[in-house]
Amino acid sequence: MDGFIPPLRPTLAGGLRACALSHQLAAYFAIVFLGTWLTVLPLLLGQDGLGLFSYHFGDAGILFALLGSFNGPLLAAFLMTFVISGMNGMRTLLRRYVQWRVGLQWYAVALFGYFLIWLVGYSVWLNGAPLFALMAKPWLIFSSYLAPFALLFVMALAEETGWRGFALPRLQERYGPLRGTLILGTLHGFWHLPALLVPGFISGGTPSATFIAGWIATAVAATILYTWIFNNSSGSLLIAIMVHAGSNASSALLGALVPDDPILRPWQAAIYNSRWNLANLIPFAISAMLLIVSTRGRLGYRDVGATHHNALPTKRA
Repeated sequence: MDGFIPPLRPTLAGGLRACALSHQLAAYFAIVFLGTWLTVLPLLLGQDGLGLFSYHFGDAGILFALLGSFNGPLLAAFLMTFVISGMNGMRTLLRRYVQWRVGLQWYAVALFGYFLIWLVGYSVWLNGAPLFALMAKPWLIFSSYLAPFALLFVMALAEETGWRGFALPRLQERYGPLRGTLILGTLHGFWHLPALLVPGFISGGTPSATFIAGWIATAVAATILYTWIFNNSSGSLLIAIMVHAGSNASSALLGALVPDDPILRPWQAAIYNSRWNLANLIPFAISAMLLIVSTRGRLGYRDVGATHHNALPTKRA
């Protein structure tokens, strides 16, 4: 038929973009889980993990955690930000890396807040042994904490670009600070599942179901502290990255402070297999409850639009 112009068919890329715009949080978390889990899958299937294949990575397995952070939260945050807001949104997101005018107190909290919670919790369980060890060897702060902190900063940057850079602002806007934080903490915890199943990778030995449940519960409680710090530092990614690096570096320092005593070894082994992993969960759960009560569930959140958002669209996620 002369002059007939067939209707335009939407391309696959256009359809995916429309779907991502309509379901921004779902699209973000889908990319996060798919990207990270596919990256960590070889480690999980080999002799380091479930033992289904004969290869073995050994100490090189840590590279999978690093690559998983880049292929998951970082990739998802950059990709979704560009799809939603283009280069303007990307520039806004990147500027939050150098958002440093937040008050000196938040640098102190970011550097040492998580470690102090762990130190108090483990000191109670071990009759003050970690605290006394730190008082006797204060230089461990530099060798076993600040040195790993610098290395872990890169991995924390990759993760925090996604968790606090992209996901948390949208979750708070849609569900409120407390519910949004609980959703993020739960998903963040389950995101670690492949690594949790690799013996010795996160746990101190062969992980049990109770250890995994306790670890995820601890991650949820800790995320409440993250949100409070994030909101009070005006959504600074620099502070969020420091918090994350500090929480990971605390494990190295605590390992140096916890005494290697034959009497304590059965108790220490129980940390990784006891119900709910109480040594970690209790201090973070108490801290989280205190913040919820003292802030009435607001966790420092103020509905200030673009202050905490990297060029949010007019439509809610």
